[in-house]
Amino acid sequence: MSGIAANNPAPIKKGHSVHTVIAQILAAGLMIAEFTILEQLPLLLTGCVLTACGYFLWRQPQLTTLLVVFLVYTNLPVVAVKFHGFPASLPALVIGLLMWPLIHQIVALKNDIFLGSAFPWVLLFTIVQLLGALNSEYAVSSFEFFVSFLFEGLLLYLIVSNLIRTRERLRQVVWTLAFCAILMGGIPLLQQFTGAFETNFGGLSQLDSQFKTVTSSGEGVTKQNRMAGSIGEQNRYSQFMILLVPIGVSLYSMSRTRRSRIIAIIGACCALAGFALAFSRGGAIGFVLAILMGLCCRLITLRQFKWMAVASLLILMCFPQYLSRLASIASLNTSTPGAKAMLRNTEGSIRGRLTEMGAAGLVFRDHLILGVGPGVFREYSREYGQHIGLRALKGRRQAHCMPLEIAAENGLLGLLTFFPMLFFLLRRLVMINRRSTAVNDTEAIYLTSGLAMALLLYLSTSLFLHLSYIRYFWLLVAIADAAVGIFEKDQYAGNAEVASVS
Repeated sequence: MSGIAANNPAPIKKGHSVHTVIAQILAAGLMIAEFTILEQLPLLLTGCVLTACGYFLWRQPQLTTLLVVFLVYTNLPVVAVKFHGFPASLPALVIGLLMWPLIHQIVALKNDIFLGSAFPWVLLFTIVQLLGALNSEYAVSSFEFFVSFLFEGLLLYLIVSNLIRTRERLRQVVWTLAFCAILMGGIPLLQQFTGAFETNFGGLSQLDSQFKTVTSSGEGVTKQNRMAGSIGEQNRYSQFMILLVPIGVSLYSMSRTRRSRIIAIIGACCALAGFALAFSRGGAIGFVLAILMGLCCRLITLRQFKWMAVASLLILMCFPQYLSRLASIASLNTSTPGAKAMLRNTEGSIRGRLTEMGAAGLVFRDHLILGVGPGVFREYSREYGQHIGLRALKGRRQAHCMPLEIAAENGLLGLLTFFPMLFFLLRRLVMINRRSTAVNDTEAIYLTSGLAMALLLYLSTSLFLHLSYIRYFWLLVAIADAAVGIFEKDQYAGNAEVASVS
């Protein structure tokens, strides 16, 4: 037997041979690149890094999901296009990477397609938008917006909710959001304290505008920069950062190790700092409204509320400019002639927002059922704004209020499909939170409360913002809906086990 074994060569593993072939192909490709584009060394190095990352993600499909979530939320693909000369198709290609883990999950793991509790409402809202686009006076523009919704809304929701099927994957995605908060909030915070406003840190800490803080006869106008982070728009940056605060708080509450708690609290603090550095008045009002709703729904404990109050006071102490920013809400009649173009007239912006909201209400009145079509309220804003009388609108403006914009663009049918989707999703999260509290399922308690609070924060801040950057909203809905499916399945299995034992 030993002689036979000695004469027979060792079996070659199929996986190892495949790896060898791939390594040889890569080596040959690098040699060709070295001789043909030797002068383009940065491009060669970038190709090597991307090839290595691509191979690694091919071997680890689940990491592709986490990478795409990180890139989408931090807006790094858009930053790469805007500031570093990458092709404009990069953001779409990044989202397209999700097809690989989805195919792997369906084909290799043989998992069924998951249709979450929000899916029927999402489908109905999609149909309403299609009908509105076809019926729109600006059908071409409206249909373009609808196609964008299909990719950044419906498709993203379906893929992400199908890729998060276990508690482990849900934890990984939520921790990924915490690291997004550290990157997106940490760099603007560093810029604020170092005063390095001459750079945007490669697009990761962009400046959108300034506002007046102090007027002195000797010094003139004192201005404070409003941070826009990697998003590039201050109010949206404020909104997307505040959504990550309850995520960080939940991770801190459920973490058992010191290292995890430190990372979670750093993420929550960076998210809160990023929110504050945008100096958004609507964001501050929305934050207070969401906290009150969270208390009413018992999604926030009194202890958490106290810590949030302390954190808010610390933020105001660190950034007293926020107080002068909020104080401007009380005055609507003063003006500052002669200010530079970059300096925003805060009172004028308030009148403009009210005019845009009133115009959206009038458009809804005249187009009650299907609205004017998705994405085209801006075509009507100037005409209808003339009937409000607060401020003349220049150019095409958005409604700056998500409920009013949906009413104007999608009509009554849009309202009856969009908001029930959020209501029932929030209701199920709250119900799971109650049942988890009864059985002391700590992870389910804190994750459902964190995701529910994130949704409430999105809704409350959207009272002063229209529905744009929709990938953030539908990513959040997908994660929340996936959490509902995971925890409801676990609770159903637990009840069935109890019933069988009894």
